[in-house]
Amino acid sequence: MTQETVVLAAPGGLRRCVRFLRRRLGWNQVQLAAAVGRSQQWVSSFESGRTDASLGDVVAALSALEASVIVRASGAPPEEV
Repeated sequence: MTQETVVLAAPGGLRRCVRFLRRRLGWNQVQLAAAVGRSQQWVSSFESGRTDASLGDVVAALSALEASVIVRASGAPPEEV
């Protein structure tokens, strides 16, 4: 799989990104929930915007989905921390 970069401009982008990656891997919500130690209801609520998630939960979900998070100042080149 090639490396992709997604720039999120709004908080809802994280929800859409998690759902997109989950579906791309062919996972259902139960599989993602098991991978991050949460319930299927939590995954559903997060993806649909009915609940917020902690940054730790989002990073855990993205990591389980074989993705990583890069935070940088607008206009700055990517830098590893």
